[in-house]
Amino acid sequence: VVRLLDYFEDKENIYLCLEKYQGTSLEHFFEVNSGKIKEDEIIKYAITIGATLEYLHDNGILLRNLQTDSIIMTDMTMAKAVPRINSFEHA
Repeated sequence: VVRLLDYFEDKENIYLCLEKYQGTSLEHFFEVNSGKIKEDEIIKYAITIGATLEYLHDNGILLRNLQTDSIIMTDMTMAKAVPRINSFEHA
């Protein structure tokens, strides 16, 4: 999960200041690496995303619009890539 740096609110909205990651969307990562990603890598990414969702749910946060373009891969190489959930506009 991207780290929450700060937040503020007014009468109608809550604003989140989130850590910014360099990287590409999971959707783009899969397009670029099509046919090169091994099953064990996909399982590793799925487990990481699942554990992140479990952590969020355990802390009372429910994401309603999680998609492949709202998950950032921190690196384009499969060995270094880590998925980071970056979609909190509908949390």
